[in-house]
Amino acid sequence: MDSNAPEKQRQCLGDALFLIRYLTFPAAEFAAGPAKSGLLTQHESFAILMNISSPGSWELPDYMNSETETRRVPRELLATSTGPADVDMTTRHWYDIIFSTFQLDFIFFLCN
Repeated sequence: MDSNAPEKQRQCLGDALFLIRYLTFPAAEFAAGPAKSGLLTQHESFAILMNISSPGSWELPDYMNSETETRRVPRELLATSTGPADVDMTTRHWYDIIFSTFQLDFIFFLCN
């Protein structure tokens, strides 16, 4: 199997693929990026696109992230922080980086 095949990349990304807040994408950006990448199934892409266009119009698979608010970047979290205890700096804050071709290529590079 080609190491760049979407199935291989999906396997490599595992559950991280479903932590991304796809519902925060503009419809055109989602359609041109993640939906065309082959990482998501046609059913997943359709459900996401329907919910971006008309929230609540289509049932999302249970394992998909249904958040519609973008995460604040750590810099914004630090600006509003009253101390280290109220800032969650775990990797979950980094999963909402908007997909672009370059970012997908970088993820694929890490998987190979």
